[in-house]
Amino acid sequence: QTTKDELKTSIEQLQSTHKNELSQLDKRYHSRIETLNKTHEQNLNEHQQKFDHLLHEKKELESRCSILQEKVDNFLTEMANSQHADVLLCHVETLEKDRTSLQTVLELKNKEITQLRTKLNEQEIRLHDETALRKRVDIAENENQSLQYLLQQKKLSEKTAIAERDKLKEQVIQLERDNDQLKFENETLRYRLRERSLSVSIPLDNQILIVSTESSTIMPTTQKRQGRKRACSLSTITIIAHENERITRSLSSLNCILNR
Repeated sequence: QTTKDELKTSIEQLQSTHKNELSQLDKRYHSRIETLNKTHEQNLNEHQQKFDHLLHEKKELESRCSILQEKVDNFLTEMANSQHADVLLCHVETLEKDRTSLQTVLELKNKEITQLRTKLNEQEIRLHDETALRKRVDIAENENQSLQYLLQQKKLSEKTAIAERDKLKEQVIQLERDNDQLKFENETLRYRLRERSLSVSIPLDNQILIVSTESSTIMPTTQKRQGRKRACSLSTITIIAHENERITRSLSSLNCILNR
């Protein structure tokens, strides 16, 4: 019983420690998840803003390139129809340099946009992984709650079993008392029966007889009564013996149940 109580106390302490550690880990995990979510949202917003800004710049540059290309085409047409070809050629070269410079800037902006798209994809993958991890944590918490419920049910079952065991112990103690009482009554009846048997077995020659008609009629009646008493005593002893055996069997059965 002492070992069982110690084991039960140890199990309760381990369960309490496990519960506290799980609660602390859960708090730290949720705090970490919230921090990461905020950081990722901020980064995502910043990257999205940069992406939108670069797209806007790209559109502006493309528009400027189109305008410049249109100007170049117009200048080339004018140059073909004009007598001042040298001046127009210089102007065209200047415009061509501007267009080349703008094209270089446009390519750099395209590279930045590609990098930002890659970062956005990475952020989305991380966010997806965090969502999956959160689902796993929720599943683990649900399983932990189920285990705690089963543990509570087991504790209730143990309490019920202990109460039934204590009740059976009380019944065993009461049956042992009844058994001792029956044994005592059995021995008392046997002793009385032996005393009566001895008193009947004494030779009639050693007794003082009163010879009379009244005594001759009384003796058979007295002997009949003594015979009836002996028969009743034997019947009572037999009943007590059977009851004693029944109680002994009940005690054995209860002891077997308690030892399981």
